Formats: sequence, C-alpha cells, structure tokens
Amino acid sequence: MKKEMFRVIDMRATGQNIWRIMDEQGKNVRELQYFFGFESPNAIYKWLHGDSLPSLDNLYALAGFFRTTIDEILVPREKETTLQIMDR
Repeated sequence: MKKEMFRVIDMRATGQNIWRIMDEQGKNVRELQYFFGFESPNAIYKWLHGDSLPSLDNLYALAGFFRTTIDEILVPREKETTLQIMDR
C-alpha cells in the first residue's frame, strides 16, 4: 500500500469563490440565471453553496461571463488516497 496526494476541486470553497467574484463585479444570481437561460436559479444556488459544480460547458461560459479564467474560479485542495499496488 502506498499513500499518494492528488488535487481535487473543493466544491464549497469554489462556491464561496464564485460568490466573491460576483460581489467584486456587482453581479447577482438573477443576472447569472438570465445569462444561462435557466428557468430557476436552483442550479446556481447549488454551485454557490458547494452542493454541485457547474458542468464543464457552464464553467467555460461562467469564466467568459466574469471575464476571467476557469483556474481563477475553481479552488483546488490536496486529497490523500491509499493506492494498492498489484503485482503482475
């Protein structure tokens, strides 16, 4: 068994980061809802609360909306996992 570290997306911190970017740019949930053409803001609230992440295409669009990069939106964290090495 071997312990390895790898990066994952911190959903809660990413949601907080989206809130921060929205606040800095004076944007609100309704503007995002209109931009994405969503009937309700539920998906956006799930992103903001860290319950889910935007799909890749929505993340790409979100970066365009904020005039930033995907890397500036996502917040990574290190996660440890145990790998079991199989003999061949």
